[in-house]
Amino acid sequence: MEKIKEIEEEVRSTFLFDSTEELKPQKLSITNTPNGPMVQGKEPLLFRTGFLPASVTDRIAQFDKQIDDFWNSAAGQEISEARRVKELRQEQDRRDPGSATVRKMYDDFKQAYESRNAARVISFIDGGWTSQDGSDISDLEEHLYRIFRVFNEIYFKISNLNIINGGNGIYTVSYDLDITSKIYSKNIKREEKSFVYEKVKVENGKAKIFKTENGSYWMIK
Repeated sequence: MEKIKEIEEEVRSTFLFDSTEELKPQKLSITNTPNGPMVQGKEPLLFRTGFLPASVTDRIAQFDKQIDDFWNSAAGQEISEARRVKELRQEQDRRDPGSATVRKMYDDFKQAYESRNAARVISFIDGGWTSQDGSDISDLEEHLYRIFRVFNEIYFKISNLNIINGGNGIYTVSYDLDITSKIYSKNIKREEKSFVYEKVKVENGKAKIFKTENGSYWMIK
């Protein structure tokens, strides 16, 4: 009997029937109509009276509270902030296509680095590139080829990417960089963190880094 009562309540809630009406689940005949499901030829209470039964409005109120509680939680606020940042980024890219080009370059740079493809990484670096310690592109290329041979796996994580248009195709870019590298045979794991600040130029729809003023890509020792 308890099971039958549970089924009765579920049918009432699902098809919005008046909870005072007697339903016999074992004999119900449910058909679909243009106005919604009908049980034993009776239209849902909403269509017959214009009102929802109290059991349904209570469930709606409970569901709305659950939604509000979620968006007020830490997880909900994190999602909201991520959406806000994404919308701001999309608006920036819409107003400044060059910014979108720079952003795409860093996505490709990350993929090339994690693939340990030195030639591909270097393709995003301008030939006249310099760093804060005086290294040039040949120093960078030599180091990349060396570390890509030594390490079996490398994670290259860019976060808090900030792109500022300085005019004339020159962009100032800053971000937090986390590099995690592994050597399987020796069970070695290295982690390096740095704040990178550099200059990027966009020409003919392509972006290249021409100066790294802080941070570096050869921190793996």
